This record gives sequence, structure tokens and C-alpha cells, in this order.
Amino acid sequence: MSTQAVSTATSQPEHNPEPSADRRRLAIMVTDIVESTPLLVALGDDDWLCVLHWHDRMLRAAFAVTGGREINHMGDGFCVVFEHPLAALECAVLIQQQLAAGRRARGVELHVRIGIQWADVLETSGTCVGRGVHEASRIAGITSADEIVASTTAFRAAGGGFSASEPRAVELRGLPDPLEVVSLASPCQTGPQRRLNAHVTAPRYISNRQESPWRQ
Repeated sequence: MSTQAVSTATSQPEHNPEPSADRRRLAIMVTDIVESTPLLVALGDDDWLCVLHWHDRMLRAAFAVTGGREINHMGDGFCVVFEHPLAALECAVLIQQQLAAGRRARGVELHVRIGIQWADVLETSGTCVGRGVHEASRIAGITSADEIVASTTAFRAAGGGFSASEPRAVELRGLPDPLEVVSLASPCQTGPQRRLNAHVTAPRYISNRQESPWRQ
């Protein structure tokens, strides 16, 4: 091949096909462990890892029984999509119920906040992108420990079955307009009670630090 041919070939831009994307309306749920860094410091690396593994198994079991599809795992949180907002609310309630049971019975002081939106997103390469994903993340960011906050769009589309606060408008970082949201009533008294698989049972707390307190 001549020098000119090589130069021409290497200077031509690559024409990679654009990834395909489908626009769909989905319920987006974002979860986040509250005060994860202080908890890690208090427990130490090894015990924190055991707690984190339990958290991940328990949440993934909840996704499985409510039809959630994980699209991102962010260290101590998840982004999950559902075909309908009712399933997202049921999953969020189930997660908070399981965490509350773990705190009561086994001393697992782990608190999660959950934000939910119902919006159009673009599905591409196994993930979802779009404003709705960012809104769900920002909703989670203003949510308190053990709380579930959903946009009024998601809550109303779910079709009832859950008690919630009065709607309120909130400012979300990076978004130009306020978004109307509601807080679900205490998940411990709300929604369906479901039993997850035995393998996601919370590790039992043991006061003797010479034994591994999170590996039972």
C-alpha cells in the first residue's frame, strides 16, 4: 500500500453505527443507603462489606418478586425500572419493611431512602437514560432515612392502594422547575407483606467484637 493510501485510510473518520434507543414510559426507582460513610467507619471495612452484601442481596430479591429490572448499581444504591409505578411502590414498601424487620430482630442499623418517578426514558445498551432518571435520583436525594418519596405523577398512575402525604412542590438540584411529590405513609404499616428467600436473612448482631458481628 502506498504512503498516500495509508495516509488517506488513517485520516478517514470511523463511521460507527449509532446505538439504537427505544423511548418508553417506565417507573424509575433510585435507592441510597443513608449515612453510609459513618456506618462504614463505625463497623470497619470487613463488617461493612458483609452488611453491604446483605443489603444488595435483599434488595435484588425484592426487585425479583416485584418485576424490577436493575439498570445501575452505584456502590450503596441502585437504579431500577419497572413496567408500572404500582410495582415500583410495592417494591419500595417491601424493601423498607424488610429493613425495619432486620433492625428490630437482628440489630442491623441500616437505613435506606427511596425516590420514584414515572417518566419517558430512552432504553439503550441495557440501560436507561433521560430526564426521568435524573429526577428519580434527585427525589431520592431529598428523601429522609426510611422514607419513600414519589412524584405525584408516579403515585397517581399507580392507581391507589397506598396512603401518602399531601402533595408538595420541591426544588431539585439541577432541574429548572419544581416537582410535585408525596411521601408514602410508614412502610411498616403500608402495602403488601411478602416473605423473601431465606438466603437474604439479615446477619445477626453479636456484641462480642472478637466474633464477626455481621457474618452469622
